[in-house]
Amino acid sequence: MKRLLLFLALPSLALADAVADAKAAWKARDYPKAVKLLEPQEVAGHADALYLKGMMAETGRGASQSHKEAARLYREAMDKGSNDATAAWGRYLITAAGGVEKDAERGLFFIRKAAEGGSTAAMTLLGDFALSGTGQEADPPTAAFWYQRASAEKDPLGYLGLAKLYDAGVAGLAKDESRATVMVLEAAKLGEPLAMNDMGVRYQSGKGMAQDNVAAIGWFSMAAQHDLAAALVNLGNCYETGNGCVPDMDRAGQNYSAAAKQGHPLGQYLLAALFERGAGTEKPNPVFAYVNYTRSAAGGYKEAEAKRDALKTVLTKEQLAEAEKVLASGASK
Repeated sequence: MKRLLLFLALPSLALADAVADAKAAWKARDYPKAVKLLEPQEVAGHADALYLKGMMAETGRGASQSHKEAARLYREAMDKGSNDATAAWGRYLITAAGGVEKDAERGLFFIRKAAEGGSTAAMTLLGDFALSGTGQEADPPTAAFWYQRASAEKDPLGYLGLAKLYDAGVAGLAKDESRATVMVLEAAKLGEPLAMNDMGVRYQSGKGMAQDNVAAIGWFSMAAQHDLAAALVNLGNCYETGNGCVPDMDRAGQNYSAAAKQGHPLGQYLLAALFERGAGTEKPNPVFAYVNYTRSAAGGYKEAEAKRDALKTVLTKEQLAEAEKVLASGASK
């Protein structure tokens, strides 16, 4: 009987290993490998595999971006027992993403259920929502409780949540930017790109530590290696201004472009400004400047609206037609 039970357990262990390897590949940005590991039909029905596929669909990394598909996968993974998927499904209920009918009460129910089941993703979500008052009254002490539970499990977003509280001095915690920086550093050591970028900002501004622009670039670079749009913008700005490094307009443009391709409004705006004045390019390119100002404005960056409107008055009919064609095609530049 023991041999039979062991034999039956082996396939499940193999599936779990395949999913774990796929998740590691996805985090390392080896998306083709992650997708290949999830290809077998039997793996596709694994709860954690479905959750990972949901993350791929939500982020557009490893699959075509589709919140509707992400919602479907999260719901299926939740039904198969994934706590993290339960948290994600609850988040979609609260935000009404992917065409899901908004229901904040049910969303919070599922997230709390996932948190009690041990999902640190759910714990940090509960902290975020309690702090912001999403779906409930703002409750900083409750936010602190959930962030502390997540950080006790070495969750990087739990550390970042506590850092926010120490930075602001809320939830009964004394304002302490140095301690907040320690929390951010712990999250960065765990490989969290958001924390790496935050460390760069702190070094650049001298927040909670001595100012060091060279160290800031190091942290921005590490976060940018994870394709974090905010870090790409920060790194590009360092190269454009020469803050902590030798000015390099080509590298500034490359970083802005990478952020712009992710739809980052500030990245689009700064890239447009380079095109407009011909910095890092052979000559000014008003067509692509207009394209990126337009996209930035559509993304909610107010300063881009005036730049777009002013540029539109000097474009020829041919240039404007070319710009509109690029915008209609969705091509990135």
